Amino acid sequence: DPCMVTYLRKAKQFYFGDAITEKDVDAFMKLLSDSKFNYGTYVLSELLTTHVPVYRYIHSFQDNTSFSFAGLPGYGTTHGDELQYLWRMPDYGLDQAWYNGLSEAARRHMVRMLELFTNFAKFGQPT
Repeated sequence: DPCMVTYLRKAKQFYFGDAITEKDVDAFMKLLSDSKFNYGTYVLSELLTTHVPVYRYIHSFQDNTSFSFAGLPGYGTTHGDELQYLWRMPDYGLDQAWYNGLSEAARRHMVRMLELFTNFAKFGQPT
């Protein structure tokens, strides 16, 4: 498909420039994030804004208890990194002892996340 070839060439140029090398891990992560999450989230939120208020957030809190900390420290948070601050997750090894061991910063973050999500459920605004 000629359109697909054109699209892929433009994407390669946008993310990697003229050549893709082993040093392009950051660019590859951006390509994956954009194609798997960011673009679809953007399009859906744009469509919804014509009908309801939309509140998007970027979760950036990370410490040694974050899921992403164990995998690729230095690359920031990952998809689902906020879940342990909103839900109990014993099936993922996050038992009561894990929660008891949270840092003070993680506890403050958890309280804030719960407040934002609870207020959104109650009042329709994450205040």
